[in-house]
Amino acid sequence: MTTELRTDLGDNFCYAPWTNIHINPLGEYKTCCAGDTRLGNLKTTDISEILNSPMLADMKSAMIQNLYHENCRTCVEKERHSGNSERFWYHDIAQRQVIPIANVQDAVPQNLDIRWSNTCNLSCVYCGSEASSVWANLRGMPLDKIDYGKNLQGMIDYVNQHRGTIKNLALLGGEPLLQKENEPLLTVIPDDVHVNVITNLSVPLEKNKIFQRLINMNNVTWDISFETLGRKFEYVRRGASWELILKNIETLRTLTKDRPAVLGTNFGHRINVTGQYCVYNCMNFTEIAQWFAENNLRIRWGEVSYPEILSVYNLPAAYIEHSVAEILKSLPHASNDVQRRLLTTQAENLSKHRNDCTSVQDLRDWHLRQEQLYWPNSDLHFSELWPEFS
Repeated sequence: MTTELRTDLGDNFCYAPWTNIHINPLGEYKTCCAGDTRLGNLKTTDISEILNSPMLADMKSAMIQNLYHENCRTCVEKERHSGNSERFWYHDIAQRQVIPIANVQDAVPQNLDIRWSNTCNLSCVYCGSEASSVWANLRGMPLDKIDYGKNLQGMIDYVNQHRGTIKNLALLGGEPLLQKENEPLLTVIPDDVHVNVITNLSVPLEKNKIFQRLINMNNVTWDISFETLGRKFEYVRRGASWELILKNIETLRTLTKDRPAVLGTNFGHRINVTGQYCVYNCMNFTEIAQWFAENNLRIRWGEVSYPEILSVYNLPAAYIEHSVAEILKSLPHASNDVQRRLLTTQAENLSKHRNDCTSVQDLRDWHLRQEQLYWPNSDLHFSELWPEFS
């Protein structure tokens, strides 16, 4: 099927079906993180068969004709509510230029979003079995054998074939430093490709082959996941050590000090933190923000929405009022203007929120049940670490 690509970007056009590869922790291939359609599974199907599937051809055909496709439902809804979506990110990567396409089977890979499996060494309190093999084990779920067989080499060969057009590689998980599939993948990724690693950085680094390869690349953004300090960190990031993560951050800084990120260029190593705003940090948010600032760690805040019990919006009014005050006090420590605006908006939204909840008993009970069920031998207890909720 041959179709000429439009010279303009229609309201429904998206680059992702041509330029992006997304592999989720189950091995499923999708056009993007937001895509609703599973096009195949690399554990059982070769990448070439997936890329030439009728389903993907239908999506591309709809894009070319500026028609709506059900795969794009999430972005359509987001754009309806906020005017923004993941679709625009792919436009930006492609620099909003018409990509050379002769037919719907063509591909110009520019972005790889690879998650291979749920292999992980932690059971973070707000995570689950879909992204953590430890959680799967705690919940008595059968561990899926991670074996891509010959299809892994097919994927590596495909990436190598298109290495000249690849601009970005995102490594997620599970824990990407523990996913063995990343070793052969990184051998074919050019040194100058931008790599974004979202990691708990709570594994021994000295003999980690994936870490060693990443350290020697030229353009890496390290996003370290955590949002609390000390023993609270060890409670939220179950299985992690506060001492080890501090050591690993220092190791990372030492090994990349001669290649700092250069403003306005795609060169260097950037060390950031990705944290989740929730009940675990809302009551002492200023202290935490100050610690990150004093340790020269840029933090980008998200928000925990699941489990719902951990959302600040579920707290009684007095706690929400205190949380708003903490956010406002923390603003001088924000890592940049974008984060300052996001935090200001968060404070405004919280201050307008009215919650009928008059007690934190449910919050305490939920944590007690979790501790008794999953970590009965631990000396870390919510009631002791967060006495403000007692």
